[in-house]
Amino acid sequence: MDGVVLLGGRASELRLGAAVDLYLGYQRRRGRTRETIRSASSMLGPFVAWAGSDTHVAQITRASVELEFFAEWYEEFEARHGYPPSTSTSRCLLGTIKCLFQFLYEFDLLRLPDGTPARNPLTRLDIPPAAPPRQNALKPEAAAALLAAAQTPRERIILNLLRWTGMRAGEAAALTTTDIDLDRREIHIRVSKTQRGIRSLPLLDPLGDPLQQWLAYRDESDPACDSFLITGRGSCGASLSMASCPLCV
Repeated sequence: MDGVVLLGGRASELRLGAAVDLYLGYQRRRGRTRETIRSASSMLGPFVAWAGSDTHVAQITRASVELEFFAEWYEEFEARHGYPPSTSTSRCLLGTIKCLFQFLYEFDLLRLPDGTPARNPLTRLDIPPAAPPRQNALKPEAAAALLAAAQTPRERIILNLLRWTGMRAGEAAALTTTDIDLDRREIHIRVSKTQRGIRSLPLLDPLGDPLQQWLAYRDESDPACDSFLITGRGSCGASLSMASCPLCV
């Protein structure tokens, strides 16, 4: 690493390229996923290319990152793609650079050329606030057209479940008949991506009739089947494939 001997007190010689190598190696040893490491490397690459891999880490300032590098990167991105970078991409870029310098600061690697400890210049780096979540609720006419396009009872119940509960496709595929409480008008989600996803949802009135129609259809077409609420085609004991839910939509 360009002659840097950290335990020998020569962190004052640390250059930006070597600092990035140290940071990525540290993240790998902490068990970060390959995708996380790849993402961090891709975000830090343009910064190192702009500043220079041999630049002393203590030469980086908040102004140079925020007013020079980020401004140039933003303009180049827009010129190359024909549209500006998303807020998420900008946040990821600046956040990764900020994490790099926090790492250097915490391990006492931010030092002036004379060896004097330096402050973290990016503590107050201004990262754009997260964009508010998009609301993609279907308009009534669009929802009606979608339901009208359903060709089978299975497709109709999937569309109604997703529309009137907001549950994930995987949650709908994992529902069992015991998860539907018609008396209390509740749907219990017992399988989800996260622990917070385990919850009970109200069985709204617009979903009541389609659900009753599906249960009647299923009892008539396969009365011996009493497991998953929506089974795969021709498979009484097998749950619906998660891929089938978005395919219906």
